[in-house]
Amino acid sequence: MGATQLTALRSLSQPVILAGQLYAAQSYVDDIANDYQTDLISIVNQTATTLATNISQLTATEHALFYQQAGQVYRRTGDGQATQLTQTSHKIVSFAPAPDGTKIVFAVLVSDAEAFNTVSDRPQVRHYTKRRYKADGVGFIDEQRHFEVYEATIAGETRRLLTTDLPVQVADTTSERALLIAQTTIEDADELRSALQWLDMETGAVTPLTTEVAEVHEATIAPDGRQVLFIANDAQYPNRRVASLYHFDGEAMTIAFD
Repeated sequence: MGATQLTALRSLSQPVILAGQLYAAQSYVDDIANDYQTDLISIVNQTATTLATNISQLTATEHALFYQQAGQVYRRTGDGQATQLTQTSHKIVSFAPAPDGTKIVFAVLVSDAEAFNTVSDRPQVRHYTKRRYKADGVGFIDEQRHFEVYEATIAGETRRLLTTDLPVQVADTTSERALLIAQTTIEDADELRSALQWLDMETGAVTPLTTEVAEVHEATIAPDGRQVLFIANDAQYPNRRVASLYHFDGEAMTIAFD
């Protein structure tokens, strides 16, 4: 295989089914932009049709597809109608649609720091007060940053639910509350820890769900809205990175698979 043939390779991920139709994210190398690109495709009789370009975080409910494109979240129905749900100038770090497909909950990073790699005749000087000043996928950390969680509906209404100084991700949501993965230690801590939290979308109240784990990676809510499955590291050994599958039944947490 020659170097020019690498751009012909296609990889599929995030398959979802909506109204009996198969959709997926298709990634490949864009030799003009010298970068990877991911498109939303539909697959019929082993033939792929591109529906949207440069997308990420493809997910679906029984009613619609959801994905990020150009920094915003879109909702696409089975008949091909696409609706932009967010209008934010901040970076969306995560989102999750409600089961009925009528709204999403999303988290944004709010930062006023100037871009580090701007063109300049002189070296740029940055001052940090915390020992952890860089992060993978983030680069230099803005010490003045904060995170906000919003609800956005298909009717075009957006309202803020939560503001927090520490990183937070929206793992999943029901129609009444969102499941958050929230960092619980500051950047100066010996170990970064995270935990699951319920966010009540009516009152804005936050209720911790997990206390015995050190770091949560993924989580999903069962159709009953009470049970939760999540992957996490336990807190027995600070440097342990072996993940287990946990089950929360609404009252107690147990290890489902270790």
